[in-house]
Amino acid sequence: MKKWGWVLTGSIAVLLLLGGGLFWRHQQAATAAQAQQSQQLARNTKVARRISAQWTNQHHHYVKASVDADGLKQLTVAQHDAAKNARGQAERQATANELALSKLKRAYAATKRVNALFDAPALVDAKLTGDPLIAAHTTTITITKATANGVNPTLAKTLANLRTLASAQVAERTTLKAAVAKIADDGTLKADVTSADLQAFQTTVAGLKYPALAASYHSLQTAVATKLSALNQLKALDAKERDRRILYLVSGVGTHEPEMAMMWASWISNGRFVGDTYQADVTNLSMRDDLDSTEVGADVVVKADGTLVVHEHQSGASKTYGNVLKDMPADLATQRPDPNSKPAPKITTFATLKTLLQQAGASIDADAQARSGSDLIGVANADGSGYYYDKRDSGIYTCHYPAANAAPIGSQLSLELTAAVWQKALGQTGD
Repeated sequence: MKKWGWVLTGSIAVLLLLGGGLFWRHQQAATAAQAQQSQQLARNTKVARRISAQWTNQHHHYVKASVDADGLKQLTVAQHDAAKNARGQAERQATANELALSKLKRAYAATKRVNALFDAPALVDAKLTGDPLIAAHTTTITITKATANGVNPTLAKTLANLRTLASAQVAERTTLKAAVAKIADDGTLKADVTSADLQAFQTTVAGLKYPALAASYHSLQTAVATKLSALNQLKALDAKERDRRILYLVSGVGTHEPEMAMMWASWISNGRFVGDTYQADVTNLSMRDDLDSTEVGADVVVKADGTLVVHEHQSGASKTYGNVLKDMPADLATQRPDPNSKPAPKITTFATLKTLLQQAGASIDADAQARSGSDLIGVANADGSGYYYDKRDSGIYTCHYPAANAAPIGSQLSLELTAAVWQKALGQTGD
């Protein structure tokens, strides 16, 4: 009996020793598992902090400008590694990290797509740059593709505003390009460009809401201003001075050089601008039947550069007669004050009439006497033959004076003599 007591006591001691060992090993395993979970949680928590650090602030609205594709790739690898075999709280953190990283990637991609619409990033960190300008490659198609799906509302609104800005700039650039295409080829002004087209271009540029779009056309804008200045020279001339110069150059038709003395029998009518060219008629005083006999001898076209082209009606020929923008005689205005009215000399004295008649070839005694009336200035020879100038129509009439103070009789208009006197009077002193 005593022997079995010792045996029982020993068995219990052995069992106690075995149980204690097993408990110790279980406790050791539990401690090791707990340590591993803590490490896993630490790794995933570190990844969470790295993901959060890619945003500009704790609200996670905007991605930092320093984030790039390589950094996201490295972060993805770290997230995957930390998530392996994660359990418990660490697993829950790994799941949260996966969602957070996906959100970050979407925000990064959307920001990158919209920033690519501009020649420099428009959204940097959480701030918009001063005056974003679309890139040369940006079109309505690339804007449509620059989606911002699945991002937070704050970022989505900002990116939507930038896309709207890009669309507005594309529309303005399209309008600007159309205006450029109308006046230039490869940056060079077209030869036949008109001032209206040039002014339309300037108006388009001046009306741009985004003037930086025209920066690449600086040289063209300078060329347009220079060309407009040249085209406007003709229009800038005083109207009578322009017609006076035309009349002067036309007076050289059939001669080597224009002569002011030849301007006496013509005037300019129907002057008008057609685009950048000036057109007018040259009316001549023919005196074939009476003092009012006229004919349109030519029509003229003055090109924008001042070149005068004359179409002669009698010959049908079109010829170039100088340039109205070149040097002109200083006393041209004195010689022909009004180039738009029918010429007629205003003779006011006997001496002037006598001299003009002699120059015109009339038979005048050296001691011819003056005869006058309310509307007449007369010249009487000793034999009673004579002439008079009629102040009402400026005509020269042949006549006979029956007595010293008598009115002239047998009056007859001399178109040939009138033309000769007018030419002398108007060609020498102006009208």
